[in-house]
This record gives sequence, structure tokens and C-alpha cells, in this order.
Amino acid sequence: MGLSALAPHPFGQLSEAIRLSPAEVFALAEKSLAEVENVDAIYFQGAVLDPLKVLEKIERELKTTVVASNPAMLWFMLSKLGLTYHIQGYGKLLEEWIPLADS
Repeated sequence: MGLSALAPHPFGQLSEAIRLSPAEVFALAEKSLAEVENVDAIYFQGAVLDPLKVLEKIERELKTTVVASNPAMLWFMLSKLGLTYHIQGYGKLLEEWIPLADS
């Protein structure tokens, strides 16, 4: 078992991604998800292609897990400190505050 990542829509320039509205980010996620098979989750790296305003909508309407690096970093750091902080509207990870796996 391993991990593989697909980038069905790479951007030529960062400025292309920064200009996308939340609705365009959702549409791109929907289109990209339809182009690949057997996806367990969608991952957004960094804040250039900002999914925060549509993260919960992507999970709900596309019925998949979404991990965005900035909320995941917040979750990880607070979890390592033994803290929780349930935040609604930014996906399952922060809303449900999924416990950190034992390492």
C-alpha cells in the first residue's frame, strides 16, 4: 500500500491560481475529481489555490475528503499539544477534530 498524488490541472504561473474565485476553485475540484479514478481525498498544498471558502462544500457535494495544508497544520500542531479547537465550516478535519494517530 502506498500513496500516489495526481495533479490533473497544473498551473503555469502561481498568479493563475491566485485569481480563482471560490466558485472557480470548487468547479476546478469537481472537474479534476471527475478526470481521475479511485480518489481517497483531495489535497490542497499552500494557500495559493485557496479552498477554505468552499472546503466544506467540496466535501459535502463531491462526497470526498479534503485536506488543505494550512488547516491541517493548525490541526496537527494543536493536536500535538493535546489541544482541540472544533471549527465549523472548514471541513471534517477541523469540525470533528479527528484524533491524531499514535506514532
